Amino acid sequence: MDILKIYKKNFMIEVVWSVNIMIAILIIGVAWVLYYIFTYDQKFTS
Repeated sequence: MDILKIYKKNFMIEVVWSVNIMIAILIIGVAWVLYYIFTYDQKFTS
């Protein structure tokens, strides 16, 4: 039974880390899109 508790604890830690990584990717993506939107006029002036 102790093995199952250790496995469950490690699995929960891995799930938390995967969620943190996905949130970090989302934040980086949103920041890049905002940067692209705000610098669009400087790059493509007509």
